Amino acid sequence: MLDEVWPRYAGVLDRLESGVEVLSPAPETVIGRVAELLDLRGALPDGTLVVALPAEMAPERRELAMAHEFLDAYHHVLSEGVLVDDGSVGALVLSEGVAMYATRALFPDVSDARHLGGEQGWVEACHGRIDQVLTDAMTGES
Repeated sequence: MLDEVWPRYAGVLDRLESGVEVLSPAPETVIGRVAELLDLRGALPDGTLVVALPAEMAPERRELAMAHEFLDAYHHVLSEGVLVDDGSVGALVLSEGVAMYATRALFPDVSDARHLGGEQGWVEACHGRIDQVLTDAMTGES
């Protein structure tokens, strides 16, 4: 089933089956950096929050992705879900923007393209269409 969904799963199945113990860097290390950046102390409020850890990702890209996901989780908790759960494009842009801004503080030498999760060509293509994207957003077009 996984091969049908994402053909690259076969190449990373050993990492997925090994579980979180083999992730590098260790999630605890990354979340510690996030907590230090945000000056977080104490436990989070009660409740369950799921954070996706990109086990299938190459280790050299995983640290940034984990930090981003942990920052999304903290933002969700600290905003009490208000800005994350309303389903609007604006809330998503704000939430992702907060996580990107914070990851820039943790990884200042990483390119904007990497912070966005794309390649440089993709970022340039987006910049080339910014007027159309904004117009579509304002008029409700897709």
